[in-house]
Amino acid sequence: MLSNHLKIAWRNLRTRKAFSFINITGLAMGMAAVMLIALWVQHEYSYDNFHVNKADLYKVWNRSTAQGEVYCWDITSGAMEETLKRDYPGIKNATRVYWSINRLFTYKDQVIKAKGNDVDKAFLTMFSFPLLSGDAARALDEVNSIVITEHLARRIFGNEDPMNKMVTIDNKAPWKVTGVLKELPGNTQFDFEYLVSIASNEFLRNDLSWGNNSYHTYVQLVPNTNVDALNKEIRNVIIKHAPKEETEAFLHPLSKWRLFSVFENGKATAGRIQLVRLLLIVAGMTLLIAY
Repeated sequence: MLSNHLKIAWRNLRTRKAFSFINITGLAMGMAAVMLIALWVQHEYSYDNFHVNKADLYKVWNRSTAQGEVYCWDITSGAMEETLKRDYPGIKNATRVYWSINRLFTYKDQVIKAKGNDVDKAFLTMFSFPLLSGDAARALDEVNSIVITEHLARRIFGNEDPMNKMVTIDNKAPWKVTGVLKELPGNTQFDFEYLVSIASNEFLRNDLSWGNNSYHTYVQLVPNTNVDALNKEIRNVIIKHAPKEETEAFLHPLSKWRLFSVFENGKATAGRIQLVRLLLIVAGMTLLIAY
């Protein structure tokens, strides 16, 4: 029976070559397009999923109401990190990430610019960016210590071992390399070539103001913490310390950072998820047309 079906199919292909070629080519191109879209969608959903603590990692957002509209933004004050870590038992750890800065690195005859961030030392233990050299728990303990990616290490030091070497930054003080990070994966929203400790900057170290919003603040919760209950607890943390701000705080989970980054009426309902959904519809229509 199967052999008869194959013979009939082959006979049809031979007698209707042009029609068969168009159909087969269309189906192949359609399937290829659908596979590419599926791979892209999978990549979008994989963002920052490699972190060991992903289920307990959250970003602190602000929420305020003005003229009947609810506005949300993710730039927080310098005091947020320490206050959350100190006053709320459900929060195991916290770190701030300051604005990205292009700094000038000088080593022997090498002069290189690179982009990176000032962070609290907990950053390297909260997030799973593997160190090729150094200890994640202590790499940013020392003042003027710096952790660099392997790519930046090659740019600055060539084939030399960068560990414990001194590099001058912005033609000022020398900094000691205390860690080398494996190159950042393509599916992370973080983008840096180096990390330095906020404790190395006197202004940032002492910035405990509730009025200077210059940081992204991330927290790691104690496993199995009730997030809804914790959100109710921290909601008025800003109002408590800075009543004039009239701004609430809430936690946004890592699983939604990439796809649900646009807030409407105080809820994360939009973002790149709209593009993902659109392309999935396109993929379905493409497959139907090709078939």
